[in-house]
Amino acid sequence: MDLHQIPIESLTVSSNNMRNHRRQPDVSDLLPSIREKGVLTPLIVRPGSKPDTFEIVAGQRRFHAAKAVGEIASLPCIVLDNTEDADALEISLIENLARRDPDPMSEYEAFAKLARKGRSVADIALLFGIEERHVDQRLALGNLLPDIRQAHRDGKIDPVSLKALTLATRTQQRDWLAMFKDAEQHAPTGQRLKQWLFGGKAISTKVARFDIETYPGKVVTDLFGEEAYFDDSEAFWALQMKAVEKLAETFRDDGWEAVETFGPDDALHLWNFVKCAKTKGGHVLIDIASNGEVTVHEDYLSEREMQRRIKAEAADRAEPAPVRRELTAKLENYCALHRHSMVRTALLGAPQLAMRLIAAHLLGGSGHWSVKADPQRAACGDTAVSVTASRAENAFETERSAVCEKLGIPFDASPLVKPLAKDADFASRFARLCSLSDDDILRVLTFLMAESLEAGGIGVEVAGRILNIDPDIRWQPDEAFFTLLRDKAAINAMLGETRGEAIAKANRDQTRNQQVEALKTGLASRQKAWIPAYLAFPFSAYTEKSGGRFAELGAIADGALDTEPSKTHIGEVA
Repeated sequence: MDLHQIPIESLTVSSNNMRNHRRQPDVSDLLPSIREKGVLTPLIVRPGSKPDTFEIVAGQRRFHAAKAVGEIASLPCIVLDNTEDADALEISLIENLARRDPDPMSEYEAFAKLARKGRSVADIALLFGIEERHVDQRLALGNLLPDIRQAHRDGKIDPVSLKALTLATRTQQRDWLAMFKDAEQHAPTGQRLKQWLFGGKAISTKVARFDIETYPGKVVTDLFGEEAYFDDSEAFWALQMKAVEKLAETFRDDGWEAVETFGPDDALHLWNFVKCAKTKGGHVLIDIASNGEVTVHEDYLSEREMQRRIKAEAADRAEPAPVRRELTAKLENYCALHRHSMVRTALLGAPQLAMRLIAAHLLGGSGHWSVKADPQRAACGDTAVSVTASRAENAFETERSAVCEKLGIPFDASPLVKPLAKDADFASRFARLCSLSDDDILRVLTFLMAESLEAGGIGVEVAGRILNIDPDIRWQPDEAFFTLLRDKAAINAMLGETRGEAIAKANRDQTRNQQVEALKTGLASRQKAWIPAYLAFPFSAYTEKSGGRFAELGAIADGALDTEPSKTHIGEVA
């Protein structure tokens, strides 16, 4: 190796430089020093393909900074003599890693170059003093589609979503990428992306309380080898609940007085319990979260049971009565009712304050409010995927993010409508609501009402009619819909509706699958959008058979809304 002063116009960046394929680097931190003192640290170069030219193996940022200064004619360079490509790349990597941590994609591309030059994972790890697992994780990014890797490099895909995509098959990657590139669709990201990949619920193997070898489905692992998920939530829950029951039995055999189990739909509020040792009759609380995680709390007793025991023990010991409070129970009741009467009467003249109290009760609840968000339980994985990826649901989640920002609540796609909260939490939420404008309060109330609207309930039917819902802008036929069609007479009626009676008659004796394929073929060539009667407002069926719950709700809505059809103050709906 020799040190030379080489004219700046004779230098180019080598293809082996690990930063070669990135956009021009940020050199603002180097400019002041180079303007004052010039380039002091030599660049590492090698002879170029043309006479009197040299390729920069390491020192690209110094090169660009010198060009930006514009007054530097030549740069100090160490010239490598007959260096192999892999050796040159190693020099570039070592220097750049020492100067600035490259992003994961840059590491992947650089490590992949070394691998193609014959370097093993162990060699690469030893070369840079890192773990082989780190090298494997970076090389695993090569299994992602090139367009996904480029979108991440461009800052369009966040790290959490990128990690979730490593769980996807190539087909799922292509399907997601198509949604991502389509301006009219909303590709799921973050936690919702995992739900999309796993049919509505992503359950980590870390939460399993059973031997994973007994699980009958598949375990999907991300390319980093850091996370794994069950592909069948029903199979998981069947094994998990058996394991929880065995766990509870173990505690009972160990002499615990009682074991209380709280399932995914039962909220365990630990603040309603107090510590009580096992020797004094404490219970074991097993909390099962909706993501499958099981948490065990030992030595607890509900406040109500604790108070009952205290009273019973006091009665047994014939203890003297406790010191009286200043307010007797009856006086406390007297004051409570009068305070209540004064406030609620004054509240009649303060509708803006009332709106904020309503929102606070929806967000935190109280002793008289029992409101919860609709759980949107899907009967099958196809339905969960269809709803999660729908236009309407994506628009709803976008609004959730905006409402969370106004309320100062971190956005994590969890319901905002909550069960009974602590008094301190209620007060803080109410104070935040008081700082919002009336328009913002109406926006928050509208979202909370929509989130707590019962799926399959009368509220959906009457509101859908008043709002004059146009399903065409919020729904489009998908494979899940066609898969769930079973009644041949109804499918044949749909054929008549979309393709004419002649086509319907020709397909009347065909199998269910053949009829569905004929329906799909007609819809593919149809210019005008088609909405099945099942999704229209009002609801209607295609046959004389029972329309089920929707027909019952429709009859109720007919009787209620037709009594005074002209009286409405709703206004136009967007």
